[in-house]
Amino acid sequence: MCLGGGCSGGGVNNGGTSDAGGDGRNEIPTEPALEFHAFEAGVASATDFAFLPGRDEELLVLSQSGGIRHIRLTTDGITFLGETEATVFFNEGCGLHSIVVDPEFEDNGLIYLTRCVDTLTSTLTRHVAFPLSELDSSGKEILSVKLDEAQLENWHRFGSFGFEPDGETMWLLVGDHFARDRAQDPSNLFGTLVRFLPNREPNGEGHANPAGPEPEPGTDPRVYAFGFRSPWRGSRDKQGRYFVGDVGLRETEEVNVVVQYGQNFGWDTYEGPCETHCDGVANPITSYGRESNEHYVLDDPDTEPAVRRAVWVGQKYEDASVDRYYGLMDGFLPFGDFFTGWVRGLRVNEAAELVEDRLLGHLTEVTSMKLGPDGYWYALTLNGKLHRAEQVIPEE
Repeated sequence: MCLGGGCSGGGVNNGGTSDAGGDGRNEIPTEPALEFHAFEAGVASATDFAFLPGRDEELLVLSQSGGIRHIRLTTDGITFLGETEATVFFNEGCGLHSIVVDPEFEDNGLIYLTRCVDTLTSTLTRHVAFPLSELDSSGKEILSVKLDEAQLENWHRFGSFGFEPDGETMWLLVGDHFARDRAQDPSNLFGTLVRFLPNREPNGEGHANPAGPEPEPGTDPRVYAFGFRSPWRGSRDKQGRYFVGDVGLRETEEVNVVVQYGQNFGWDTYEGPCETHCDGVANPITSYGRESNEHYVLDDPDTEPAVRRAVWVGQKYEDASVDRYYGLMDGFLPFGDFFTGWVRGLRVNEAAELVEDRLLGHLTEVTSMKLGPDGYWYALTLNGKLHRAEQVIPEE
């Protein structure tokens, strides 16, 4: 399957070879590098997307204002198949944030969405995806977090989430909801990575506590790790490690890796790597600041001039249906900065130690980056464009 004509770019096949030739380009690249080819999805303030198993080349794209667009990638671009009306509460950082498809979607047609209900409440809900006209009415609340009083801002809500390999356990990144003093208290869900068993019965709601380590006294049994500020985008690899991009306040953006139960990543006592009195605090695997001479900025000649920073983390390149990158991207975890636009890849070893961190490409305002069923990475940007990431084939 070649989504959107995705067999271009040198005719990459599963063996990592190419039929490129006679056009002044090398057949086999030796350095990992990405170029992004855009498809217009027609979604304002696009926040996330999901490919639909069993529906060849189809996907759903979310708008922060609440609309969901159903599209198909074709050789000519994107075909519009339908959409829902914008019905969710939308204010600054609030809105419709993330989507996950049920592991048994082909049989049950279920999807999961995270959103703001109001300034106080964030929810994860389960829906029957089709028909789209009935999607909202089919919603069942699985998990919610509610502030007891309004905060100054409506940011730091629910981030990325997904199912674990058992097809039953779900993980979810929860921001501190600007209640920053609660992020060091694992008796609540603010500023945490949580795990739980969502109710997947046709009319069921709620969730159950997960299997796993016996929780520490006073700890919410759903909390797996804590001490996050705004863990907006993250992912889980096949080894069971969670990679979390945590957006900083004034100084530092973090990429953290969660490898065991009970880890504390420091917020709001620390922002960035801990330097003193660090017992019990896990440091980020990499981090960066906001200065113009930061090494990530200097490494990317296309860096956009920006004062603000916001880190994102995508899906690791592993278990691809077809290798589209000549083996050069295997094991890379993509991450980048929303404002400055650099896109990098990191690799870690079995001990979750950083062994490689390099520039891969450039794309601003990325809100989600995932592996497609055709073996390509796809990145969604806030302006409603879906970008296929292709390996750069250098000229001779």
